[in-house]
Amino acid sequence: MMTLRRSVLAERADWFYVARDRLSVVWSAASLLLAAGWVIARRPDVALVTQLWIVVFGVGLLGVSHGGLDHLVGERVFQRRLQRYWWIYFSLGYVGLAIAVMLTWWLSAPLMLLLFLAVSILHFGLRDDIHAHRRMNAFARFAAVCGLGGAPIIIPWMMFPQQVSLLFGWLAGTRAEAWQPTSSMTYALDSISRLALFPLFPLFPFFLFAGAVVLMVYFKSRRLSDTFSWCEFLATVTLFWTLPPLLAFAWYFCFLHSPLHLLTLAERLAPSHKWAALGWVTLRGLPLTIITLIAGAAAYMWLRHTSLNEAESITRVIFWGLAALTFPHMLLTWLWHRGDETAH
Repeated sequence: MMTLRRSVLAERADWFYVARDRLSVVWSAASLLLAAGWVIARRPDVALVTQLWIVVFGVGLLGVSHGGLDHLVGERVFQRRLQRYWWIYFSLGYVGLAIAVMLTWWLSAPLMLLLFLAVSILHFGLRDDIHAHRRMNAFARFAAVCGLGGAPIIIPWMMFPQQVSLLFGWLAGTRAEAWQPTSSMTYALDSISRLALFPLFPLFPFFLFAGAVVLMVYFKSRRLSDTFSWCEFLATVTLFWTLPPLLAFAWYFCFLHSPLHLLTLAERLAPSHKWAALGWVTLRGLPLTIITLIAGAAAYMWLRHTSLNEAESITRVIFWGLAALTFPHMLLTWLWHRGDETAH
């Protein structure tokens, strides 16, 4: 019986790693093509409000769903200790922490924004492959988390300082100028990107991909997943270097970050494997996803009755809402992984 169980678990794990690697390859290739097409099209100007609505529909339909299964994760974490009353403690703790995050936005928005950015870097950097980071030494693990998690935030802040600073100003309730990056790197990158005498700049994504291949050869990586991770990282850099920050975020969050988490949930929680597992986690996550979307719509209508304009209202609904969900989501995920470590 134990041998059969190990065989089933091994099959599920093999499917998960194959699916994750395929997702990484497809997303990296599509991101490079998207970035190249954006440059060839001479970087079309998309209105900020339009970008925000794209993020709303993308995150609403594809992004929020990866947190819709937190109640199942909570059951795994708390049921053994709290028995049949686990859902009461889980609900109070999860909702209470989300409310605390929202109250902190109102009391000290600048501090909360900085904390949210730091937590987002950690969340994006760790992804759901915490076990993979254990194979690295402390320095390599720190560099991997900062690199993977920092790219979606630091690069657009450097390359599109006016747009990002405007969004940060809305979220923090301050003037946009307070969030303008002032490092010499910003000036250098901005100057290079605008030089008319730099004809090879549109080919940057292809040079970056070639650099990834060279790195793979240099490090002599024997694991395909390591190679895919490097290509994925460099594709992320290219994406956020090229596309407007909000569009790049929508593409990254909806088609890489969220699917990776859903794959992890399908591999570890679903009672079956492959496509049946993905369908199972998608359906089980619908109720909380719908509740979250209704709450977001109510928050938007309430903000529109204040002095905020449309763009500022949408920005706060998106990112204040994501912050309120990210903190309990990350804490729950950490407890889940910690419980697995203790069990082993």
